[in-house]
Amino acid sequence: MSDLAEEVGLSQSSTSQHLAILREQGLVQTRRVAQTIFYSLQSGTARTMLDTLAEIFGSRRRYPAERVHAGRLTE
Repeated sequence: MSDLAEEVGLSQSSTSQHLAILREQGLVQTRRVAQTIFYSLQSGTARTMLDTLAEIFGSRRRYPAERVHAGRLTE
C-alpha cells in the first residue's frame, strides 16, 4: 500500500479508505490471494474517465493497462 499511497500523495490510511469507497461504488473490484489484495477497474466507464482526466491534467500513469497490486501500479 505504501507505494500507491506515495504515488498519489496520500497516507496509507487515506489510500485504503479511498479504495474502499471505489470498491463500494462498483468502480474497482478486488481479488485476494493469501495476504495480497489485487485491485482492478471494474468498468469501461471508469477507464474512460481516467483516460480523459489524464489527457486533461497530464498523465502520471506508467503503464497503458495498469492495475493496482498490493498498493503498486503494475502491468
